Amino acid sequence: MENMTSTQRVNAALSFGGSDQPDYVPLHDQYWGVVVQRWRERQGLSPLTGISLLDNLYDSEMCSYYGVDLIVVRANDEFFPSRSQVVRDEGEYCILRDGWGRTVRRHRDLGYDEL
Repeated sequence: MENMTSTQRVNAALSFGGSDQPDYVPLHDQYWGVVVQRWRERQGLSPLTGISLLDNLYDSEMCSYYGVDLIVVRANDEFFPSRSQVVRDEGEYCILRDGWGRTVRRHRDLGYDEL
């Protein structure tokens, strides 16, 4: 059997006993920003900009290198995402009004909110 593409592999795995069997179990992985930056440096690739080093992210080159078949896409589920705005900066934190109308404090590197 020749190697499947990621799409074929995932579809075969999700067919639950259909005629097609995946060549191997589809791989899902995600990486911390700091791991991606170090990997890119070791591979001689340009660093990514504007990313949180402490958050999970996907880098297409790294995912391709390791054969990652699945990535998770998250939607912005705020009611009014266009109304989100930074109110003020406080060093490693920023105060912002989010798309739900809440005013929150967010750590720049972590991306988690405090009400």
